[in-house]
This record gives sequence, C-alpha cells and structure tokens, in this order.
Amino acid sequence: MARNLGRALVVGFLGVVLLISILGANFAVGVDRTALDSEFVKESLEEEDAYAVLLEEIQREMAEGMADGTVEDEPDPEELIAEVVTEEYLQEQTEANVDRLYAYLHGDREELYLAVETETLKDELAPKIAESVVDTAELRELDPTFAALTESESEFEATRAEFEEEQKQRIQEETTPHLTDEELDEAYEESREEIREEAIAELEADIADEEYPPEVESAVLELGTVYVDGLIEEDLTYDEFMERVEDAEASVLEAAETAAHNQLDEELPDTVELTEELTEEDRENLETVRDGVSLLGILAIVLPLVAIVVSAFVGWFTVTRSAGLLVVGSASTLAGVITVAGLEISQDVIETELEAAAGQGEIQPELVALVLGLLDRTLAVFFSQSWVLVGLGLLLVIGGIAIRTGVVPVSDRPAAETGDEVQDSTEGDVGVVADDDIEEDDAGEEDDAGEESTAEDGDEKIAEDDVNADAEGQFDDESPSG
Repeated sequence: MARNLGRALVVGFLGVVLLISILGANFAVGVDRTALDSEFVKESLEEEDAYAVLLEEIQREMAEGMADGTVEDEPDPEELIAEVVTEEYLQEQTEANVDRLYAYLHGDREELYLAVETETLKDELAPKIAESVVDTAELRELDPTFAALTESESEFEATRAEFEEEQKQRIQEETTPHLTDEELDEAYEESREEIREEAIAELEADIADEEYPPEVESAVLELGTVYVDGLIEEDLTYDEFMERVEDAEASVLEAAETAAHNQLDEELPDTVELTEELTEEDRENLETVRDGVSLLGILAIVLPLVAIVVSAFVGWFTVTRSAGLLVVGSASTLAGVITVAGLEISQDVIETELEAAAGQGEIQPELVALVLGLLDRTLAVFFSQSWVLVGLGLLLVIGGIAIRTGVVPVSDRPAAETGDEVQDSTEGDVGVVADDDIEEDDAGEEDDAGEESTAEDGDEKIAEDDVNADAEGQFDDESPSG
C-alpha cells in the first residue's frame, strides 16, 4: 500500500514538472521562432507593408515641419527628404540594421552597430535641392528680353533688332551733331563690346542680390552672358543661341547640384551611426537583453528535451501503459489550452488599448493597424504550436483510454510486470506436477507390493500342490502289493 502511494506521489510530481516544462518549452520555442528570428521579423515587416506606413509617417512629419518653417524661399534638406525617401530605401536600411541588431543579440557581434547609409539618399536629394535653389526658367525673367529671345526664331530676330534700334537711338541722343544712318551703324558696331560689358555688369549686380552659392553664381552669370550675347553678338543664329543656352542651363544645374551636395555633406555624413547616441545606461540595458536572448536560446533547446525525459520517467514509474499515456497526454493538452487561453486574453487587451489610443489621437490609425498585424503574425506561431500540443495530448489520452478499456489489443501492463505474473504461474504449475508425481510413485509402490504378495501366494500354492501330488503317488505304488 505504501509503495503504491509513493509511486502515485512521484507520478503526480512528474506530471506537474512535465506541465511546467511543456509550458516553458512552448514559450521559449515560440519566442525563438518569432521575436528572436531576424528573418521572421524582416518577412513580417514586408508582408504587413510596414515600409509604406513608415514612409507615410515620414512624409506627414515632414509636411508639418514645412508648414512650421520660418524661411519660405530657402529650402531645407529635411523638407525635401520625403521626396527622395522610398519604400525600397527604408526596407534596405531597416533590414541591414535588423541583421546587425540580431547578430549582436545572438552573440555574433561583440559590439552593437546600427547605422543609416545616406550617400545614395544625398545623391538623389541634391538634384531636388538644386532645382529648388536655381530655376532656369526664372533666370530668363532677370531681363524681359531674355525670355523673348528663347520663344521662337522670329521672336529672336525681332528682339535683337529691337535691342539694336534702342541702342542706336541711345547713341544718337548722346551724340552731337546728328549722325547719319551709316554713321550710326558704325557707331553701334564700335560700341558693341562696351554695351556688352555694361549689360554684363548690370546683370552681375542683379545676380549678386539673389545670394547664390559662389559656384552657382558664377554659372548663372555665364548663362546671363549667353543672353547678352544673344542680343549683341553679330551674325548669331537662333540655333546657335539656343544650343549655348541649353549648355549654360545644364552648367547652372550641375553647379547647383554640386553646391547642394556639398551642403548635404556638411550637414549629413555618408553614414549616420545611430549607436553613437546611446547612453551608458542604454548600453547596459542592451547587455541585459542580450543575456536574456542567450538564455532563451538555450531554453528553447533544453526545455523540450526536459519534457521528453520527464515523459519517459512518467512511463517508467506508472504501473500501466494507459496511466503513463493519460498523464503525459493530459499535461500536453493542459499546457496547450492554458497557452491558447492566455494568448486570447492578452491579444484582446492589447487590441483594446491600441484602438483606444488611436481613438484619442495618440497614435496614428495606420501605425495601430501595423502593430496589430505584426502581433497577429507573431501570435499565430504560438497558437499553432499550442494547438499541436492539444492535438498530441488528446491523441495520447485517447490511446490510453483505448488500451485501458481493451479496445486496442495491447497489454496494459509493461513487459516486466507480465513476466512476474508468468513466473508465479509457472512456479504454481511446477508444484502441482511434483505432487502428482509423488502420488503416482506411492500408487506404484502399492501395486508392486500387491503383485509381490500375489506371486508369493501363487508360489506357496504351487508348492502345496506338488506335496499333494507326491503323496498320492506313494499311495498308488503301495496298493498292488497288498
């Protein structure tokens, strides 16, 4: 009785240990497959369109910053960044940092290194800044005649003729006595270079007021010089003029782009190291997280093995096979049910809190939808694992019941127990056989004694018959003589 009670207590204790180990293994393996798996994280972010949501958030913040800007005409690189940041760029930088972070957490990197590569971003951002700094179409408005020169060939010729006439009239007004047409033509030819220099000087003063960067100012002045030459240079055709204009405008944009890139290089390095902003406390917290990740990785391997070993011990300590299956199956089923119930409750609480925060305007609805999507993908792994435990546990319970009730033609007793019963039965049979042999020996001895007695009686009777026969023979011999 005491032995059975002790065995029951041991099995009960093992059942509790098995339940705890299965619960822990389910949690550790689930975390290792989700939150601690960089590939799962990257795939989840991509599947849930996280980068589109993040891009919209960046653009929204940039729009608010532009609305609050103090200098309307002066572009800020941060205001233009939303135009060049793409989902592909965000995904590339995010995945690179996810890989670096998880390499650190799993011990593959000694130091944490998180960074954003901005060189490609600056290459795309510089032209945007250049276009906002210098508008070649606006440069034509520096002088009304500049715009007229580029409209068409006829307008080009008409504008040149009108300019020449204005200059001749000015010369005529400044000259005494009155010049003939021929003299006026000669005076204009002699004054072309002087007129050109005066126009360029006036243009240079106007450009200086625009406060362009030095390299841009030089390129803009060259473009203005092309327009001046379009008015003054003799025998210049429209096609030649437009070719010069296009080349000069390209030079202006190139200079503006170079200036913008230089400005970006001063304000934004090619690589922004995010980890430089971490405090000592932040680094200590990351070390703690790293230790926890290492421990979870070990538990994800050890706890399933512990559950298997404990299950084997349960099967060894239980008297019957069905009892072992029932204990292990019940523990597995209960562990799965507990996990599913806990996850359902936690999911409802988190969803309620996030939706409430979104309703109060604390979080953007798009971000809430993203977080809930990531949460659903993560919990789906835990749910699948838990339902596998429930299914496996129910199969073991059903198998135990089937063996106990005799539905399955399998002995409920382990092999050792069955052997003991066979040995006891054999010993009983040997005793019975021995008793039968003794009885048979006694009976045989009695039969032998009877046979010997009968033989002795027969011998005595034969001897008596012989004596009688001899006596009769003597009597017969004596009778004739008498």
